[in-house]
Amino acid sequence: MHRNSPLFSIFDMGAFSQSLMLAAKERGVDSMEAYEFVKFPDAIRKLMGIPDDEAIVMGIGLGYADDRKINGFRSSREPLEDVLTIRSE
Repeated sequence: MHRNSPLFSIFDMGAFSQSLMLAAKERGVDSMEAYEFVKFPDAIRKLMGIPDDEAIVMGIGLGYADDRKINGFRSSREPLEDVLTIRSE
């Protein structure tokens, strides 16, 4: 994302990443959010040729899951009613 983009562009990046991950799954490719890509931007910049005027705001790993134990990990989730409020007038 260009460094001078409005902060709301982060929302667009989130929507894009979700769409990319869903499209990958539809084609049989697994994906995962990859914080390490954002955590170490200099290495990613060098590898991918990303200019300094662009911010690395997300990373997505693509590939194929295997049967290792780590791939069976499921984190706990907050109940929906604890994180979402819908009000009508």
